[in-house]
Amino acid sequence: MRESDLSSLTVKYFQDLGYQVNCEVNDIDIVARKDEYLVAIELKLSFNMTLLFQVMDRLNFADEVYVALPKPKRRSKDLTKIRKLAELLNFGVLFVDDGVAQHVEALYVPISKSRPRDNKRKLRASIETDGRSIELNQGGTNNVKIVTAYREKCLAIASIIHIRGEISAQELRYEYGFEKGITTALKKNYYKWFEEKELKRFALTESALTEIKESPEFNRLFNAYLKLHKPSANDVKE
Repeated sequence: MRESDLSSLTVKYFQDLGYQVNCEVNDIDIVARKDEYLVAIELKLSFNMTLLFQVMDRLNFADEVYVALPKPKRRSKDLTKIRKLAELLNFGVLFVDDGVAQHVEALYVPISKSRPRDNKRKLRASIETDGRSIELNQGGTNNVKIVTAYREKCLAIASIIHIRGEISAQELRYEYGFEKGITTALKKNYYKWFEEKELKRFALTESALTEIKESPEFNRLFNAYLKLHKPSANDVKE
């Protein structure tokens, strides 16, 4: 089992509770949000000191913190110790059964209470989740390129250009709802995907065409944008 195997059921658990859920937000495996209320969830195959240090760190800024672990095959004294520690520090513990049962159960649910917050870190996590429109990551992954809000924005722009051809920043703002800073993003061009043409219009570079066509994230976002913004006959590039 890998940490990422715990992700989908944990995501569904919080979605069923009415949360907006995103994976791999900054350095957090999973973030669940209801308005300004933020829950940080860490996935681990076993309860260890590394996980405990992560919990203590997340408690500085998250409204609630959970750890998600594989469901143990049998009860043990260690579970009692973990529960007592969870009660002491006030963090939640979930057991994920990804076998036949496909089930998540809570060993301990934290009690809501006010405590000091690192509001800057909470704000950064909230801004990151606000910038994502679909989930392109899986929690608990290692050595995998994370699709951040910025990368998703670039993929979205690329998908639109791929649909309708050259486009201006103004058209991206008024027709597709991109924010005012879109011109800066296009000119900064971190991924080297865009090139400026005449009349302040932007097209895809050859390297972009090669990279994004081979990217599963691009294909998912491309299909999502086709559903959200069905182009008219005049928009579609022959």
